[in-house]
Amino acid sequence: MEKVLPFISPRIVPVDENTVSIAAPADGRGIRWLTVLSAAGVAYQTRWSDDERYFLIILRFEDGERALEEITGYETASQHWPPPPPPLGEKVTETAVLAGIIVPALLILAFVKTGAVEGEWFNAPAAVLDSSAVRAGELWRLGTALALHVDVPHLTANCMCLAAFGMVVGGQLGFGTGWLGIGLAAAAGNALAVALARTPFQAVGASTAVFAALGILVTHRFLTLSRGPHREPGWSLFHRRWLPWLAGAGGLALLGTAPGSHLAGHACGFLTGLLVGAVFWRLRGLRGNGLLQHALFALFLALNILMWSFSGHETGINHAGRFNPKTISPPPCLNSSLIPRR
Repeated sequence: MEKVLPFISPRIVPVDENTVSIAAPADGRGIRWLTVLSAAGVAYQTRWSDDERYFLIILRFEDGERALEEITGYETASQHWPPPPPPLGEKVTETAVLAGIIVPALLILAFVKTGAVEGEWFNAPAAVLDSSAVRAGELWRLGTALALHVDVPHLTANCMCLAAFGMVVGGQLGFGTGWLGIGLAAAAGNALAVALARTPFQAVGASTAVFAALGILVTHRFLTLSRGPHREPGWSLFHRRWLPWLAGAGGLALLGTAPGSHLAGHACGFLTGLLVGAVFWRLRGLRGNGLLQHALFALFLALNILMWSFSGHETGINHAGRFNPKTISPPPCLNSSLIPRR
Protein backbone atom coordinates (compact mmCIF):
# COMPACT_ATOMS: atom_id res chain seq x y z
CA MET A 1 0.00 0.00 0.00
CA GLU A 2 1.31 3.42 -0.99
CA LYS A 3 2.25 5.77 1.81
CA VAL A 4 0.27 9.03 1.83
CA LEU A 5 2.73 11.88 2.18
CA PRO A 6 1.91 14.46 4.83
CA PHE A 7 2.05 17.47 2.50
CA ILE A 8 -0.88 16.36 0.30
CA SER A 9 -3.11 18.39 2.65
CA PRO A 10 -0.93 20.94 4.50
CA ARG A 11 -1.42 20.75 8.24
CA ILE A 12 0.27 21.95 11.37
CA VAL A 13 2.27 19.46 13.43
CA PRO A 14 3.60 20.51 16.87
CA VAL A 15 7.35 20.22 17.28
CA ASP A 16 7.69 21.47 20.88
CA GLU A 17 6.06 24.05 23.14
CA ASN A 18 7.26 27.00 21.03
CA THR A 19 7.38 25.72 17.47
CA VAL A 20 5.26 23.91 14.91
CA SER A 21 6.02 22.48 11.48
CA ILE A 22 4.37 22.11 8.08
CA ALA A 23 5.59 19.38 5.76
CA ALA A 24 6.39 20.63 2.23
CA PRO A 25 7.23 18.69 -0.97
CA ALA A 26 10.84 18.70 -2.02
CA ASP A 27 10.13 20.23 -5.42
CA GLY A 28 9.01 23.48 -7.00
CA ARG A 29 5.72 23.38 -5.12
CA GLY A 30 7.47 23.47 -1.76
CA ILE A 31 9.74 26.30 -2.91
CA ARG A 32 6.64 28.28 -3.91
CA TRP A 33 5.23 27.77 -0.40
CA LEU A 34 8.39 29.34 1.03
CA THR A 35 8.02 32.23 -1.41
CA VAL A 36 4.44 32.78 -0.24
CA LEU A 37 5.51 32.85 3.40
CA SER A 38 8.36 35.25 2.65
CA ALA A 39 5.99 37.57 0.79
CA ALA A 40 3.60 37.48 3.76
CA GLY A 41 6.42 38.32 6.20
CA VAL A 42 6.22 35.01 8.08
CA ALA A 43 9.54 33.94 9.63
CA TYR A 44 10.50 30.29 9.15
CA GLN A 45 13.33 27.78 9.08
CA THR A 46 13.61 24.56 7.10
CA ARG A 47 15.09 21.14 7.63
CA TRP A 48 14.91 17.81 5.85
CA SER A 49 12.69 14.98 7.01
CA ASP A 50 14.37 11.82 8.23
CA ASP A 51 13.88 10.02 4.90
CA GLU A 52 14.62 13.20 2.88
CA ARG A 53 11.44 12.76 0.86
CA TYR A 54 10.17 16.16 1.92
CA PHE A 55 11.27 19.04 4.14
CA LEU A 56 9.76 20.70 7.20
CA ILE A 57 8.91 24.37 7.49
CA ILE A 58 9.61 25.25 11.12
CA LEU A 59 7.51 28.14 12.47
CA ARG A 60 6.91 29.89 15.74
CA PHE A 61 3.80 28.62 17.48
CA GLU A 62 1.92 31.91 17.04
CA ASP A 63 2.68 31.98 13.27
CA GLY A 64 1.44 28.48 12.54
CA GLU A 65 -2.19 29.28 11.78
CA ARG A 66 -1.29 32.29 9.65
CA ALA A 67 1.27 30.29 7.65
CA LEU A 68 -1.25 27.51 7.05
CA GLU A 69 -3.83 30.07 5.91
CA GLU A 70 -1.37 31.65 3.46
CA ILE A 71 -0.33 28.31 1.98
CA THR A 72 -3.93 27.05 1.71
CA GLY A 73 -5.01 30.30 0.04
CA TYR A 74 -2.18 30.02 -2.46
CA GLU A 75 -3.05 26.40 -3.28
CA THR A 76 -6.71 27.30 -3.79
CA ALA A 77 -5.92 30.25 -6.07
CA SER A 78 -3.39 28.19 -8.07
CA GLN A 79 -5.57 25.12 -8.51
CA HIS A 80 -6.35 25.90 -12.17
CA TRP A 81 -3.32 27.98 -12.98
CA PRO A 82 -1.82 28.30 -15.47
CA PRO A 83 -4.91 27.77 -17.61
CA PRO A 84 -4.63 25.17 -20.36
CA PRO A 85 -3.65 26.65 -23.73
CA PRO A 86 -6.51 27.11 -26.19
CA PRO A 87 -6.84 24.28 -28.68
CA LEU A 88 -5.23 24.82 -32.06
CA GLY A 89 -8.60 24.18 -33.63
CA GLU A 90 -10.80 21.39 -34.78
CA LYS A 91 -9.16 18.30 -36.19
CA VAL A 92 -9.06 17.98 -39.95
CA THR A 93 -11.70 15.40 -40.80
CA GLU A 94 -11.54 12.79 -43.53
CA THR A 95 -14.12 14.71 -45.57
CA ALA A 96 -12.03 17.89 -45.29
CA VAL A 97 -9.01 15.96 -46.57
CA LEU A 98 -11.06 14.48 -49.42
CA ALA A 99 -12.38 17.92 -50.40
CA GLY A 100 -8.81 19.24 -50.27
CA ILE A 101 -7.86 16.58 -52.82
CA ILE A 102 -10.91 17.02 -55.07
CA VAL A 103 -10.41 20.76 -55.69
CA PRO A 104 -6.75 20.51 -56.82
CA ALA A 105 -7.74 17.50 -58.95
CA LEU A 106 -10.32 19.69 -60.67
CA LEU A 107 -7.65 22.32 -61.28
CA ILE A 108 -5.48 19.69 -62.93
CA LEU A 109 -8.44 18.59 -65.06
CA ALA A 110 -9.06 22.21 -66.10
CA PHE A 111 -5.40 22.54 -67.04
CA VAL A 112 -5.63 19.44 -69.21
CA LYS A 113 -8.80 20.71 -70.90
CA THR A 114 -7.75 24.33 -71.48
CA GLY A 115 -4.01 23.91 -71.90
CA ALA A 116 -1.26 26.08 -70.48
CA VAL A 117 -1.78 29.80 -70.97
CA GLU A 118 1.71 30.00 -72.46
CA GLY A 119 1.09 26.92 -74.61
CA GLU A 120 0.17 26.67 -78.27
CA TRP A 121 -3.12 24.88 -77.55
CA PHE A 122 -4.59 27.26 -75.01
CA ASN A 123 -8.31 27.48 -75.78
CA ALA A 124 -9.97 29.51 -73.01
CA PRO A 125 -9.14 33.19 -73.57
CA ALA A 126 -12.54 34.30 -72.25
CA ALA A 127 -11.74 32.71 -68.89
CA VAL A 128 -8.67 34.87 -68.25
CA LEU A 129 -8.94 37.64 -65.66
CA ASP A 130 -8.97 40.62 -68.02
CA SER A 131 -9.62 43.85 -66.13
CA SER A 132 -11.09 45.61 -69.16
CA ALA A 133 -13.44 42.71 -69.91
CA VAL A 134 -14.56 42.47 -66.28
CA ARG A 135 -15.37 46.16 -66.22
CA ALA A 136 -17.37 45.62 -69.39
CA GLY A 137 -19.55 43.09 -67.56
CA GLU A 138 -17.82 39.71 -68.01
CA LEU A 139 -17.93 38.95 -64.31
CA TRP A 140 -17.46 35.20 -64.70
CA ARG A 141 -13.76 35.85 -65.30
CA LEU A 142 -13.41 36.61 -61.58
CA GLY A 143 -13.86 32.89 -60.93
CA THR A 144 -12.75 31.13 -64.09
CA ALA A 145 -9.29 32.73 -64.06
CA LEU A 146 -8.56 30.85 -60.83
CA ALA A 147 -8.48 27.55 -62.74
CA LEU A 148 -6.05 28.69 -65.47
CA HIS A 149 -2.30 28.37 -65.13
CA VAL A 150 0.74 29.46 -67.11
CA ASP A 151 2.61 26.13 -66.98
CA VAL A 152 3.01 22.93 -64.98
CA PRO A 153 5.21 24.39 -62.18
CA HIS A 154 2.69 27.20 -61.72
CA LEU A 155 -0.14 24.65 -61.47
CA THR A 156 1.80 22.36 -59.13
CA ALA A 157 2.70 25.08 -56.64
CA ASN A 158 -0.85 26.38 -56.45
CA CYS A 159 -2.37 22.91 -56.10
CA MET A 160 -0.07 21.99 -53.22
CA CYS A 161 -0.66 25.23 -51.30
CA LEU A 162 -4.40 25.25 -51.95
CA ALA A 163 -4.75 21.63 -50.82
CA ALA A 164 -2.86 22.30 -47.57
CA PHE A 165 -4.67 25.52 -46.66
CA GLY A 166 -8.01 24.22 -47.87
CA MET A 167 -7.85 21.15 -45.66
CA VAL A 168 -7.15 23.28 -42.59
CA VAL A 169 -9.91 25.76 -43.41
CA GLY A 170 -12.24 22.81 -43.93
CA GLY A 171 -11.29 21.46 -40.52
CA GLN A 172 -12.00 24.79 -38.82
CA LEU A 173 -15.24 25.76 -40.56
CA GLY A 174 -16.47 22.54 -42.14
CA PHE A 175 -15.38 21.42 -45.60
CA GLY A 176 -18.43 22.89 -47.34
CA THR A 177 -18.43 26.20 -45.49
CA GLY A 178 -14.66 26.43 -45.87
CA TRP A 179 -14.48 25.91 -49.64
CA LEU A 180 -17.46 28.16 -50.26
CA GLY A 181 -15.72 30.84 -48.21
CA ILE A 182 -12.45 30.36 -50.09
CA GLY A 183 -14.23 30.61 -53.44
CA LEU A 184 -16.16 33.74 -52.49
CA ALA A 185 -13.08 35.41 -51.01
CA ALA A 186 -10.96 34.57 -54.07
CA ALA A 187 -13.54 35.96 -56.51
CA ALA A 188 -13.93 39.05 -54.33
CA GLY A 189 -10.14 39.44 -54.27
CA ASN A 190 -10.02 39.41 -58.06
CA ALA A 191 -12.85 41.96 -58.15
CA LEU A 192 -10.99 44.21 -55.71
CA ALA A 193 -7.79 43.93 -57.76
CA VAL A 194 -9.71 44.97 -60.90
CA ALA A 195 -11.37 47.87 -59.07
CA LEU A 196 -8.04 49.18 -57.77
CA ALA A 197 -6.07 48.72 -61.01
CA ARG A 198 -5.12 51.98 -62.74
CA THR A 199 -4.01 50.27 -65.93
CA PRO A 200 -5.50 47.23 -67.74
CA PHE A 201 -4.01 43.88 -66.84
CA GLN A 202 -4.53 40.17 -67.39
CA ALA A 203 -3.78 37.45 -64.85
CA VAL A 204 -4.44 33.77 -64.20
CA GLY A 205 -3.89 31.28 -61.39
CA ALA A 206 -5.37 29.92 -58.18
CA SER A 207 -3.00 31.73 -55.84
CA THR A 208 -5.62 34.38 -55.10
CA ALA A 209 -7.60 31.49 -53.59
CA VAL A 210 -4.48 30.34 -51.72
CA PHE A 211 -4.06 33.71 -50.05
CA ALA A 212 -7.80 34.00 -49.46
CA ALA A 213 -7.59 30.72 -47.51
CA LEU A 214 -4.59 32.08 -45.60
CA GLY A 215 -6.56 35.20 -44.70
CA ILE A 216 -9.49 33.10 -43.47
CA LEU A 217 -7.16 31.11 -41.22
CA VAL A 218 -5.59 34.28 -39.79
CA THR A 219 -8.95 35.80 -38.86
CA HIS A 220 -10.29 32.51 -37.51
CA ARG A 221 -7.33 31.99 -35.18
CA PHE A 222 -7.29 35.62 -34.08
CA LEU A 223 -11.00 35.61 -33.20
CA THR A 224 -10.67 32.25 -31.44
CA LEU A 225 -7.94 33.67 -29.19
CA SER A 226 -9.83 36.93 -28.67
CA ARG A 227 -13.50 35.96 -28.43
CA GLY A 228 -13.74 32.18 -28.37
CA PRO A 229 -14.45 30.01 -25.30
CA HIS A 230 -10.70 29.79 -24.60
CA ARG A 231 -10.04 33.51 -25.09
CA GLU A 232 -7.22 35.05 -23.16
CA PRO A 233 -7.46 38.42 -21.39
CA GLY A 234 -5.29 41.41 -22.15
CA TRP A 235 -4.21 43.24 -25.29
CA SER A 236 -0.47 43.39 -24.76
CA LEU A 237 1.70 43.91 -27.81
CA PHE A 238 3.34 40.56 -26.99
CA HIS A 239 0.06 38.67 -26.61
CA ARG A 240 -0.06 35.54 -28.73
CA ARG A 241 -3.34 36.60 -30.34
CA TRP A 242 -1.15 38.68 -32.67
CA LEU A 243 0.83 35.64 -33.86
CA PRO A 244 -1.69 34.71 -36.60
CA TRP A 245 -1.24 38.17 -38.12
CA LEU A 246 2.53 37.80 -38.12
CA ALA A 247 2.26 34.32 -39.62
CA GLY A 248 -0.15 35.54 -42.30
CA ALA A 249 2.06 38.48 -43.22
CA GLY A 250 5.06 36.16 -43.36
CA GLY A 251 3.20 33.69 -45.58
CA LEU A 252 2.10 36.46 -47.92
CA ALA A 253 5.65 37.81 -48.14
CA LEU A 254 7.23 34.37 -48.60
CA LEU A 255 4.78 32.85 -51.08
CA GLY A 256 3.29 35.87 -52.79
CA THR A 257 6.21 38.00 -53.93
CA ALA A 258 7.97 35.82 -56.49
CA PRO A 259 9.15 37.55 -59.69
CA GLY A 260 6.27 37.87 -62.17
CA SER A 261 3.61 37.44 -59.47
CA HIS A 262 0.46 39.51 -59.47
CA LEU A 263 1.20 41.19 -56.16
CA ALA A 264 -2.01 43.22 -56.09
CA GLY A 265 -4.08 40.07 -56.66
CA HIS A 266 -2.30 38.25 -53.84
CA ALA A 267 -2.76 41.14 -51.42
CA CYS A 268 -6.42 41.60 -52.39
CA GLY A 269 -7.09 37.88 -51.98
CA PHE A 270 -5.53 37.95 -48.53
CA LEU A 271 -7.57 41.03 -47.56
CA THR A 272 -10.89 39.59 -48.72
CA GLY A 273 -9.97 36.32 -46.98
CA LEU A 274 -9.63 38.25 -43.73
CA LEU A 275 -13.08 39.78 -44.21
CA VAL A 276 -14.76 36.53 -45.20
CA GLY A 277 -13.04 34.77 -42.31
CA ALA A 278 -14.53 37.29 -39.88
CA VAL A 279 -18.03 36.60 -41.21
CA PHE A 280 -17.66 32.83 -41.50
CA TRP A 281 -16.15 32.55 -38.01
CA ARG A 282 -19.69 32.85 -36.70
CA LEU A 283 -20.67 29.83 -38.82
CA ARG A 284 -18.05 27.51 -37.29
CA GLY A 285 -20.76 25.78 -35.26
CA LEU A 286 -22.19 24.36 -38.49
CA ARG A 287 -19.12 22.24 -39.22
CA GLY A 288 -20.71 19.22 -37.54
CA ASN A 289 -23.77 19.28 -39.81
CA GLY A 290 -22.72 16.76 -42.45
CA LEU A 291 -25.73 17.23 -44.72
CA LEU A 292 -25.32 21.01 -44.75
CA GLN A 293 -21.58 20.73 -45.44
CA HIS A 294 -22.19 18.47 -48.43
CA ALA A 295 -24.82 20.92 -49.72
CA LEU A 296 -22.47 23.90 -49.37
CA PHE A 297 -19.64 22.06 -51.11
CA ALA A 298 -22.03 21.17 -53.93
CA LEU A 299 -23.00 24.86 -54.13
CA PHE A 300 -19.32 25.79 -54.38
CA LEU A 301 -18.88 23.39 -57.31
CA ALA A 302 -22.13 24.52 -58.95
CA LEU A 303 -21.07 28.16 -58.88
CA ASN A 304 -17.81 27.26 -60.61
CA ILE A 305 -19.66 25.27 -63.27
CA LEU A 306 -22.02 28.22 -63.81
CA MET A 307 -19.14 30.65 -64.35
CA TRP A 308 -17.47 28.26 -66.78
CA SER A 309 -20.72 27.90 -68.71
CA PHE A 310 -20.66 31.64 -69.40
CA SER A 311 -17.01 31.43 -70.35
CA GLY A 312 -17.64 28.50 -72.70
CA HIS A 313 -20.27 30.46 -74.57
CA GLU A 314 -17.97 33.41 -75.08
CA THR A 315 -14.90 31.40 -76.09
CA GLY A 316 -16.66 29.83 -79.03
CA ILE A 317 -17.07 26.27 -77.84
CA ASN A 318 -19.34 24.63 -80.37
CA HIS A 319 -21.96 21.97 -79.79
CA ALA A 320 -19.36 19.25 -80.26
CA GLY A 321 -17.53 20.65 -77.26
CA ARG A 322 -14.41 21.65 -79.19
CA PHE A 323 -12.75 25.03 -79.50
CA ASN A 324 -13.50 26.77 -82.75
CA PRO A 325 -10.62 29.11 -83.58
CA LYS A 326 -12.67 30.82 -86.30
CA THR A 327 -15.21 32.07 -83.78
CA ILE A 328 -12.78 33.83 -81.47
CA SER A 329 -9.02 33.79 -81.24
CA PRO A 330 -6.81 34.37 -78.22
CA PRO A 331 -5.88 38.03 -77.79
CA PRO A 332 -2.27 38.80 -78.73
CA CYS A 333 -1.40 39.88 -75.16
CA LEU A 334 -1.73 36.33 -73.79
CA ASN A 335 1.91 35.65 -72.98
CA SER A 336 3.91 35.14 -69.82
CA SER A 337 5.39 38.63 -69.89
CA LEU A 338 1.98 40.28 -69.66
CA ILE A 339 0.04 37.74 -67.60
CA PRO A 340 1.54 37.72 -64.11
CA ARG A 341 1.83 34.31 -62.50
CA ARG A 342 -0.42 33.98 -59.50
